[in-house]
Amino acid sequence: MKFIAITNNFNNGEHVFYHLSDTAMLNQGKPFFIPDFAHPCLAGIHLAVRISRLGRSISRRFAHRYYDAVSVCCTFVAPRLLENLQSKGLPWEMATGFDGAACIGRFQEVQDASEFKDMEFSMRINGEKTQYGRTSDMNVVIDEMIARCSEYFMLRQGDCLLMGCPAEQLYEVHEDDRIEGFVNSEKLLDFNVK
Repeated sequence: MKFIAITNNFNNGEHVFYHLSDTAMLNQGKPFFIPDFAHPCLAGIHLAVRISRLGRSISRRFAHRYYDAVSVCCTFVAPRLLENLQSKGLPWEMATGFDGAACIGRFQEVQDASEFKDMEFSMRINGEKTQYGRTSDMNVVIDEMIARCSEYFMLRQGDCLLMGCPAEQLYEVHEDDRIEGFVNSEKLLDFNVK
């Protein structure tokens, strides 16, 4: 299983796809431990889409056949390390894809692809809503992302597409914070920061 994430999906910047390894996945309910190299540590929420079948070079008109469920994924970033790597033109993985850097929520199956067209998703830290997004505000919609990604990467059952953070601003997290993630009004993610 792999994560494929997109940047700049809610603004006018250039879209970039990047990978997070399977070791970046932190299962729902397990605490996130801030690594020593990630002070400060920032968090952002993504809408997560689960791939349901094997595919490569998928046409956009058939892309709706390749996913079946949605959730939210809270990703963590070590901003100082990220800035240092980017300034040297180096890969980002050490700052964005470290072990436990992506906490995925419980998946909610969706029967009809039209349900994805105007879905809301949000993150709360200690009960306060910090990020909110709608699928209707995305520059690259789910079907288009599947078509674009599958030009470069084989998509496998269980892979997860992260559709981008709804705001450029990420939020600093601290020990003992509680993070919750929602799709529409349903809580799919709930964990603590240690």
